[in-house]
Amino acid sequence: MNQPALSTITAQTNILLADLEKLQADHEQIALKLVATPDDPDLLEAEEKSAHAISATKRRISLFNAAIKGAQTKEAQDAAAAKLATAVAARDEAVQLLGRRVENAKKLDAALAVLGGLLQEHVSLGEQTAHAAKVTLKNARPNANLDDLQSLTATARLSILEPFTQALYHAGIDKAIGPGVITVLNHSTRLYVEDVATKASERLAGRLDAVLRGEA
Repeated sequence: MNQPALSTITAQTNILLADLEKLQADHEQIALKLVATPDDPDLLEAEEKSAHAISATKRRISLFNAAIKGAQTKEAQDAAAAKLATAVAARDEAVQLLGRRVENAKKLDAALAVLGGLLQEHVSLGEQTAHAAKVTLKNARPNANLDDLQSLTATARLSILEPFTQALYHAGIDKAIGPGVITVLNHSTRLYVEDVATKASERLAGRLDAVLRGEA
């Protein structure tokens, strides 16, 4: 059997309180009449019935007040139980997310290891390219000066700073590590390492061909 809601019990109690107030007012009027005619049998009977009705109503109000306390206790217990259930569910979700974050960290470690290897290879290829360009210039133009060597080797070495920092920026490194970690000057035009490398390769190849032709 379902228990009545606290609002229902409170409404019924308010009705009883209004009834009690009316019964007590009526009882006072009967008492005033009895002062004038204390032996009137009808008034005596009415006074007895009134007192009985008042007593019965008070008992019902006491029962309803007890029910209100019980309902308040139950609602408080239900609310506390609901909050606890919510807390437990949120804790379970947090633990699950922590597990997923650990798996994500493993993938990040693997990706960073691959990235580290690629960056080392990039540096090595840049040094080898610069050396090959220097050999080309020295043998094609034995009288080449230091400025010519430095200019050619600088062209041979590829700087990927801008596309690399752009990639990190667009990947959300500021959110993952902290704002201000990197500075990207151009947010509107996205550069890619491959595009920069391709253009640099074309530029260097053109300069080396010019060296062989004696034009540079």
